[in-house]
Amino acid sequence: MSMNPNREDVQAIRAREIAQAVRTRESLQQIRPHFGWTFGILAFAFLGISASHFYSKLLLAGELSRLSDPEARRTLTSCCLLFGAGLVYAMAWWSTRKANPPQRAWGIAASLLTLALPLYLVYVAHKPMKIAEWELTAYGALALFIYGWPDRWVLDTLSAKDRPSETLRP
Repeated sequence: MSMNPNREDVQAIRAREIAQAVRTRESLQQIRPHFGWTFGILAFAFLGISASHFYSKLLLAGELSRLSDPEARRTLTSCCLLFGAGLVYAMAWWSTRKANPPQRAWGIAASLLTLALPLYLVYVAHKPMKIAEWELTAYGALALFIYGWPDRWVLDTLSAKDRPSETLRP
């Protein structure tokens, strides 16, 4: 009795691999929009906080004219950081919503940004994590897993005729 699988066994294994790859790809495409909308809410919040903070602290209080003051520089820095974070979340939301090819890259960036706040609190500010920070860490890790799952594995499993047309890029 030979240990080499016959052609039908190899084809059956290949068919199961293709079916699993398609199910994985479809599952990720269904899950990612939920994370995208969360990133959209965070983008709206971060951009709004940045704009209101800039307007109230720097424009109305007149701190923008005295940028040599350390407090004014801290305020301007925090406004720029909040605005940048808001842009990353907005791009993750928009690319996920439109199913653009860079959705994975922006989703990974937004996930890492979501993980950055609790890690900053623990390692830089030396504060203990509360339940909200643990939840934020878990959400960021799950989003990182969902966006970071390699679509290349799915595409390598699929033959050229089974691939969706939007993923065929040179």
